[in-house]
Amino acid sequence: MKHANTKHSDSAAGYMPDIRNKLRRKGMTLAFAIILAFFAFPALNAATITSTATGNWSSTATWAGGVVPGPGDDVVIAAHTVTLDQSVSINSLVLNNAASILQPPSAGGTYLMTISGSSGGSCINLSNATALLDASNGAGLINVSITGTTSSAITNAGATTSLVFNNLTISGTVTSVSEFTVEGNIDVSGTGSFVAATPSVVTINGSNTKTITKATAGTLSFYDLALASTSGNNVTTASSFTVTQTMTVGANAALTASDGTVTFNISTNTPVIITNSASITSLNFNNLAVSTTVAVTSVGSYSVNGNLTKSGAGTFIPAAASTVRFNNSLKKRISTTGGAVTFGNITVTDGSYIEIGDGSTGGDQGSFSIGAAAAITVQGSGKLIAVEGTVTYSAAGSISSASGSTLTFFNLAVGGAVTTASSFNIAGGTACFSGAGTLTATAGTITFSGNAPATITNTGSTFFNVNIAPLVVNQVASVSTAVAAITVAGNFTVAAGSSFSATTPSVITFTNIAQRTITNNGTLSFFGLTVDAASDVVTTSSFTIADVFTNTGTFTASGTSTITLSGAGTNIATTAPTFQNVIFTGASTPAIGMNVKGNMYVNGAGSYVASAGTVTFNGTGTQYIGG
Repeated sequence: MKHANTKHSDSAAGYMPDIRNKLRRKGMTLAFAIILAFFAFPALNAATITSTATGNWSSTATWAGGVVPGPGDDVVIAAHTVTLDQSVSINSLVLNNAASILQPPSAGGTYLMTISGSSGGSCINLSNATALLDASNGAGLINVSITGTTSSAITNAGATTSLVFNNLTISGTVTSVSEFTVEGNIDVSGTGSFVAATPSVVTINGSNTKTITKATAGTLSFYDLALASTSGNNVTTASSFTVTQTMTVGANAALTASDGTVTFNISTNTPVIITNSASITSLNFNNLAVSTTVAVTSVGSYSVNGNLTKSGAGTFIPAAASTVRFNNSLKKRISTTGGAVTFGNITVTDGSYIEIGDGSTGGDQGSFSIGAAAAITVQGSGKLIAVEGTVTYSAAGSISSASGSTLTFFNLAVGGAVTTASSFNIAGGTACFSGAGTLTATAGTITFSGNAPATITNTGSTFFNVNIAPLVVNQVASVSTAVAAITVAGNFTVAAGSSFSATTPSVITFTNIAQRTITNNGTLSFFGLTVDAASDVVTTSSFTIADVFTNTGTFTASGTSTITLSGAGTNIATTAPTFQNVIFTGASTPAIGMNVKGNMYVNGAGSYVASAGTVTFNGTGTQYIGG
């Protein structure tokens, strides 16, 4: 038949003209010729092709109609074992029978299955719970690449061991609510996207090192991510990805992130977002971000080599016995906003530098708590420096900083019995040291360095050495307190330009078995001052005592020291102290004597009327008594 003004396509690699001519000779219409051509060439017309026998993928005997599946085909593996013995491209894959199996040749060979998933729905569907796609069979391997930009799903009705990939590459758009295993690399390339939702579990397994890679423009979001406890199951990544529920690391597995951010974005369900059954060196985050609207925790210890960021209204409370170790060579940050954060132990390794908070933001991003029986430890030359916020010990704990390290709190609060034998700084202002607990220092120096007026509100603590000094050149420290009791077991020093002022009802007690020193190069004013029995305190500095000076040990002032006693009544008690110079500016009525090596003055409205004791002037030069 002849059809005028009809256009014909000469696609299908040049075969269409031949078919068309042959069909013309048989008296067929062109329309029927085109239909027949589409059925004759599957590449031009995608079909559903089902297995009819066990055998190799490449064998025509394996498939219905003797047609080996190709590009665009939807493939169904029925109750047969199909061995993938060549790389293939298809549209989708279904295993729908309890006896459905897809596997590589056991003798070896690595083959790529490319799945376009262009029709949506499930690009891979194990609709029977006992069907099996096993990417490793003896020496053989199957890698899977999913490329379709139309969203499609990985669906598995069975357990995580029913659907096993070697390498899984996604350049298309893929979702999953199912379990499956990857024994090789996970790679989201280009603008590819993989987003898993409840109750999906992606398990990484195999005794080899593999990688998680995501392109900058890609999206990778796991629901549950599990690293199986297989010896040698080591996962590395330099990419950013998200976990919306839990990450589990088995006892013999390891995850090491050299770059990127792992973000836990939590809004529902189980509160345990990280479980590490391996050692602290086996789970290494680069940046760790926790964004949660519900209460979450972590179990086991892990390392953070970059920044740790907490946001959202939910709380983040790692288990009390766990440790978060910060290990880096460049300055990194702990930043907390929203709900409360309570760590177990915090360790900063030798050479690492961690800043708490962000002074440039104008808001408090540096407050968190330390749990019961937990510790902050700064090793070697490590640095842990708070620029804002309050670190609160919620119960008993400890503080440890090595010689050569730097540990600076902004504000420190203690809610239990906290111990230390280390030196550290407190750099904050109002309530720089607070809480209803106690801090007991058996060694080291605590430096109060706040250049804004700083206030000590904690009572009952025992310092070893106390230093009032700025940490920055050309600044000063200004500290005050009105708490009832502070004990000092070491030296007390006020740096040039800095000040310490105690007001009622404060009593600072020096208690020690070795000679200790009060050094004032700025302004120093005690309210009550006590030197307890067996203690020996010396000074060459000048300062003021506004209330009672109780000396049950030994107190000796020398050099150019002048002690000003501004209190009224019995303002020298128990045992006679030794002053260099002494000034009374209040109505003093002591019942004990004193030793004076220099001069004694009564100034202004002050008076000195002793009811007992002897004043002994025992200097080596001319001494004055004046008023």
